[in-house]
Amino acid sequence: MHYFLCVRLESFYARELVRKVPDLGDSTFVVTDKGYVLDASDDALSRGVVSGMSVSQAKALLTSARFIERKIDDFRNAQREWLDTLVPFSDTIEPLDQHEAIVDLSGHPRSQEMANWAIQALSNHSPRVVTGYGESKWIARLALEFGRGEAQDDPLVFLAPLPVQSLVLLRPATRDKLHLLGYRNVESLRTLPLQVLLNQFADEGLLIHRLANAQHFEAVEAIYPDRSFGCLFPFEGGTDSLETIAAGCVALARQLGLKLLNEEQETSELLLHIEHEAKVVSFARTFSKPIRNELSLLASLRLLIEGKTEETVYSLRVTLPHLKRAKRVQNGLFAQRADGERKLSQAVSTVQTVFGQASLCRASEIELPRRVRLLKEMGQIVGWR
Repeated sequence: MHYFLCVRLESFYARELVRKVPDLGDSTFVVTDKGYVLDASDDALSRGVVSGMSVSQAKALLTSARFIERKIDDFRNAQREWLDTLVPFSDTIEPLDQHEAIVDLSGHPRSQEMANWAIQALSNHSPRVVTGYGESKWIARLALEFGRGEAQDDPLVFLAPLPVQSLVLLRPATRDKLHLLGYRNVESLRTLPLQVLLNQFADEGLLIHRLANAQHFEAVEAIYPDRSFGCLFPFEGGTDSLETIAAGCVALARQLGLKLLNEEQETSELLLHIEHEAKVVSFARTFSKPIRNELSLLASLRLLIEGKTEETVYSLRVTLPHLKRAKRVQNGLFAQRADGERKLSQAVSTVQTVFGQASLCRASEIELPRRVRLLKEMGQIVGWR
């Protein structure tokens, strides 16, 4: 079953503006976007201004207030900060706006617990986090918009009383036509036979039928973090076994390593998220050499996880951020032989430096006794074996 969490940070823009310009804290202001209210100060909200209201309506309510048009770049860093909070809980995050995103928790055996921990972590960025759950992206968004929170248990019951205008996947003209025909809520649409819908609305008729019966699936796109790979390995019921955890690391390295090779990607950064009984802890490390295949990833993962699994582990999640195109190296005809000679010389030199010059030498450098050398020369002359 799919489990999608839709989250929205209330007063995101107002709080960020006050943080950047402290003088705004004592003033009345409204954040606008393309002619509509996006956010507002507490004073403006108390006077009846709401998100989605037209700017002209807001100005009628507020005679003396500052109207500030949103600039995307001004909030980009703040958006990354709160989205990074969600990374330990999912590899599939789709930002819907700078203050809103939807998270796919489907593959996790403890989806509800993960959702609760994610919301708790987000509370550090916003005093009020509005959420909605659903088995499809559009249902989760409706659960958030209509304040019903949970639409996972029975989507048909949840959707039944909602107005037809809430089905935003339909064209506005289609919604208006359905409303004029007397179909006020989603439940009333279920009385229409599919053939009638197809005759009246052509291809969109099938979408109407599927939406009304909660059969339309809309997946979450893995947009954030950008240029990253991630993978989850769950341990059913949790485990304390180091061997089991090591096997999980091998499986993660195999899956992600193959993806790195196929996509010709590499990174020097590794994020590890370990799920325990009542928390998720994250660790990060940057390596001097790039991670570009299964072996390099497994070695890096073993270094990062060492000493961090004292508690029961319920899952391991690995994130490879900031991926870039892997560098291709063209070896010469004798490159492997030359490289082996160089490494051997370095190894011998290191041992001789530590233990003395006479501690180690190559076989080709061993001087044979004079008698042995004489017999070898005579053997070559007379043909002795």
